Amino acid sequence: MYSATTLPANLDSPNIEDKLREHLKQVKRTSFGSEYVTFRASRDEVAAMAESGLVNAFRRVVLDPVRGLVMLMAPSGRHEWVTGDIDRFVSCVATLQGVRIEQLRNTRWRREYEPKNTGNEADCSFYFGRKALDYVQAHARSEEEGDAYTFRVPADLVVEVGLTHEAKEKRLSYRDKGVVEFWQLNARPRKHRRSLVTVSFLDLQAARKPVAIEASLNLPEVTPAHVIRFMRLRSGKSLNHLEVYEAVRGLLEDESNALEIREDAAEYELEN
Repeated sequence: MYSATTLPANLDSPNIEDKLREHLKQVKRTSFGSEYVTFRASRDEVAAMAESGLVNAFRRVVLDPVRGLVMLMAPSGRHEWVTGDIDRFVSCVATLQGVRIEQLRNTRWRREYEPKNTGNEADCSFYFGRKALDYVQAHARSEEEGDAYTFRVPADLVVEVGLTHEAKEKRLSYRDKGVVEFWQLNARPRKHRRSLVTVSFLDLQAARKPVAIEASLNLPEVTPAHVIRFMRLRSGKSLNHLEVYEAVRGLLEDESNALEIREDAAEYELEN
């Protein structure tokens, strides 16, 4: 069993803060316009950075002491809009399929033996079935028990919006933590302030490496094309929860368009 890292004396706060400020000068953008920085650090440095106010000011954080990966992101408005749609889509699908669900969007996923405050904050993450019920019961007993449950039990599904050059390493970080299913949404720029959005589903725990899958492992019959079709339906519309629910139900029940959904909805054009 691993134990939490004890920081060496030379990793003082000013030294870590100075390193962080240098890295924060190297800002990049994801395909959805979010700003981020990413870099490598030692296990002890990652653990020290987990206590920094600079790090925790970001709304999406990856602090993986095992892989030495640090990623700090400030999501764009478009990024958050797409993320909210995915949350609603997954929730409606689970309800329609009779699957219990618990949304854990802001959870920082880490294992029990990893240093405090490290981990991965996903754009969307979910428990389904018995895990969802057990988590709710644990959290009802105390916030500490709820947190401890997430340390022991990985998410069933993680969704990330906006492909970066570090996406492979990020996926492997979730794989290390035991996450099985991973959805990736990406946007490729086009002319006239528009982008093409693509969706892929991955099985992170496949034998040798993560592999693409045609349908969700947790939500039977749901494909990447269903996500694309939902985004098309939502485009330019302000829908309340009931209207979103009805849109998803119509999408899943429309057997006459099942072939079209699978073959023709490979991407979605989004206005920037």
